[in-house]
Amino acid sequence: MSSNPPTAPAIELDRTVTEIVVPVGGGATHDRAMPVAAWLSELWQVPIRLIHVSDSISSADPDLDEVVDAIRSWHPELPIEPRHVYGDDPAVAIAGALEAHSLAVLSTEHADGWSFKDSVAEAVVDSAGLPVILVGPEAKTVNRGGDVVVGIDGSAAAQAALAPAVELAKGLGRQLWLVQVMPEPEPGDAELHPEVGLRLQELVDGLDPVVGARWEIIHGNDPVASIGSFAARHEVSFLVAGMRSRSDETRTSMCSITMGLVSKATSPVLVIRSEPTPVIGSS
Repeated sequence: MSSNPPTAPAIELDRTVTEIVVPVGGGATHDRAMPVAAWLSELWQVPIRLIHVSDSISSADPDLDEVVDAIRSWHPELPIEPRHVYGDDPAVAIAGALEAHSLAVLSTEHADGWSFKDSVAEAVVDSAGLPVILVGPEAKTVNRGGDVVVGIDGSAAAQAALAPAVELAKGLGRQLWLVQVMPEPEPGDAELHPEVGLRLQELVDGLDPVVGARWEIIHGNDPVASIGSFAARHEVSFLVAGMRSRSDETRTSMCSITMGLVSKATSPVLVIRSEPTPVIGSS
């Protein structure tokens, strides 16, 4: 890895992150999101914008003031910019408040399979057209010294996550791991997958050498458990995963693996839309 200090990354489309956005209050909890946001704000020297959505058009927002006062007491050194947003639909209001250079950090309790359907977090990911960090219920601590892991499976969603994973690793000053889950071998079968290893090595060879990327094949019949176990064993800082627009028909594919990781992993997950929509809050 480079000895240069980490700087804010351009996670997607050459858009360098200039602010961390954390929704607070209402249906969007922030208890686990704030430590992640505080770390990145401090590391990258960018402000945190707190968004509170209410159905009142009044400029006064006592709930937001209370949250801001509490967070400033915990993190007095952080540049915090509160913003009251009016809207009947929290997800639409949050997505609409994001700018092209925003990186949103949301905690979610409902990320596993069908329970994630129609949640605020899903709707923000699906609508914003930007990378979003989701902090699941098992991601209770922040490992500032951990590497970055991206799952590779040959899909378009996984491929879309690779470049942002590189940029995040560079922005953290950490190593990047490419992992692919292969089924447990049957008795008598060879455990090695030379063709998969060659493809992973080709991907690594094509990446920016500053991230010191490495790859590993993981054997397991449950991708979520296998990647989550790898991440916990290596004490990684972030997982990176791609997600297509979710529908009832696609809920058992890569998108469900991604949301399973959010639900089960002990690390936050940077979720990348493989079919980005226009950024609602941008011109």
